[in-house]
Amino acid sequence: MARKLLVRHPHFPYHIYNRSIDRCFYEVDMAELWRCFSDLLRTLKWAYGFKIHSAVLMNNHYHLALSAPDLNLDDGMQYFQSQFSLWLNKKTGLQKSRFSGRYKWSVIRTPSHFESIQRYIYQNPVRAGICSRSEFYQFSTLSGVVGNSLHLIPVCTHEWESLFYEDTCSPSFLDWANRFSEVDQLNAIRRGLRHAFYAPPRRMQKGA
Repeated sequence: MARKLLVRHPHFPYHIYNRSIDRCFYEVDMAELWRCFSDLLRTLKWAYGFKIHSAVLMNNHYHLALSAPDLNLDDGMQYFQSQFSLWLNKKTGLQKSRFSGRYKWSVIRTPSHFESIQRYIYQNPVRAGICSRSEFYQFSTLSGVVGNSLHLIPVCTHEWESLFYEDTCSPSFLDWANRFSEVDQLNAIRRGLRHAFYAPPRRMQKGA
């Protein structure tokens, strides 16, 4: 299958995803891996001008929502993935790429779609059965935002977020973050993220 041509946009956020080879677990301590992950995201902010809206690191994949105002998503992500892989290779002694391939991306063009994607990212560890609520997972920007763990990643709130909750200090924010989708809505989100422009099936767009 031909690689989709990168869409560059200075304002619309992207969903970014990648996973390890064969979905194998990363062979290092997750707290140590999170520090490396966070360091690299800080570099994306300061050196590449990225705006990080949310991030979750799981034991064999990651999810990001970010914006690239300088139209340099490819340069920043090339740096991020190469440095992440080099760090893992050094820690594990495995001289091979730690990703299954190039990162996956999808442009998000509406506030309602961005709301769905943000919750989808935050709720990854709950769907995996790791924790009971989204804010309890420590390897997520959500945990840092609400004060449950050290805030290592400089999160930049997107202007759309004020449309679906008041602020991160309000009870409504955590209620929003833990409002779970039905299985068919989750499947619609996953299918929608395969497109260059996020597009859940038409019949599901109201709920996804």
